[in-house]
Amino acid sequence: MSAEPVRSRRKLLAGGAAVVGSATGAVLLGATPAQAANGDPVLAGRANAASNTTALANSAPVPSLQVSSTHATSGAAHGLVIAARNGYGLAATSAGNHAVSGATSAPAKSGVIATHNGAVGTGAALIANGRKNTGAYVYNTDATKPALLVRSSRPGELGPFTEAVRVDAENGLATALNANGKVTIRARGAGTALSIDVRDRTVGAEINAFTLDAAEVPTALRLSATAVVQDPEEPTFYNGYAIDATGHAIFEGDVTCWSITTRTTDPTDPNRFLILHSLEGTERRSVVDGVATATPAGVATVEVPEWFPALNENFRYQLTPLSVAAPNLHVQNELANGTFTIAGAGANQKVSWQLTGSRKG
Repeated sequence: MSAEPVRSRRKLLAGGAAVVGSATGAVLLGATPAQAANGDPVLAGRANAASNTTALANSAPVPSLQVSSTHATSGAAHGLVIAARNGYGLAATSAGNHAVSGATSAPAKSGVIATHNGAVGTGAALIANGRKNTGAYVYNTDATKPALLVRSSRPGELGPFTEAVRVDAENGLATALNANGKVTIRARGAGTALSIDVRDRTVGAEINAFTLDAAEVPTALRLSATAVVQDPEEPTFYNGYAIDATGHAIFEGDVTCWSITTRTTDPTDPNRFLILHSLEGTERRSVVDGVATATPAGVATVEVPEWFPALNENFRYQLTPLSVAAPNLHVQNELANGTFTIAGAGANQKVSWQLTGSRKG
């Protein structure tokens, strides 16, 4: 007796729905079916009651599940919507490729949108945890467009907003931001273009708040405050700064600027500031000065700090007699072995001296 050929069978489900197919696959037909129980086919467009994970798996190099939406109206139909009450909305893992890939060909749209709709301060729209790898790697193929664009509000919106980017290094031996490419940060209005806060909780740790490596370009970091407003009450004081730093600053190299201005508290009025300008010259020079007291013979030996002759050369001298004139006041012996000699002063006369030297190298 020959075997009966396999035929499609029609099987009724509760609620009037029917499944057409063989024992290895099923497609739901009909309306108002009951919920599928564990082990039953997943019902598209219906609720599925299951206490175990429903898995789709295949061994071919093709997608396990492909969901498409052909509705033509923009934003009216999503290809896939995932909602979870407490667990992850989407938990994606891959052992040999990217876990999640998002792409779009629509103008002014994004490949991936992350939104947090909870209460203020309760979470983040996007968390990138690289563990021992890179947390977030951002790139594009158009050199004229930014790889990463971060805004604290949508374009055109007005009002107070929080920082667009905040980078914190909470422990020692951490770098808050390390950029090996071009970084452009703009702040329009009264905001701060870049704020980096490094909190060192490791005793003796040496940390970097911001590291820029520009090995093949002339400028590692360029900062600009274009909306600088001059204070009408203090014409030399501006309330906009390209850099406004609290604390000490160390520059390992030359500093080039139009002028150097120092702002310090007025000792006669703590509610005001003194704006002091630096003395400029055509070369880098160091200065030491002091007051020497001559011997009864009118001679004084001046000892300068050890670092001064080691750092400088081409010395210049300036002498001023105090109390009375000293027509014969002069430098008897120039700087050698850390000292120089003044002669021609009056007996026990005080002499104000200044010594400058141009920096070596």
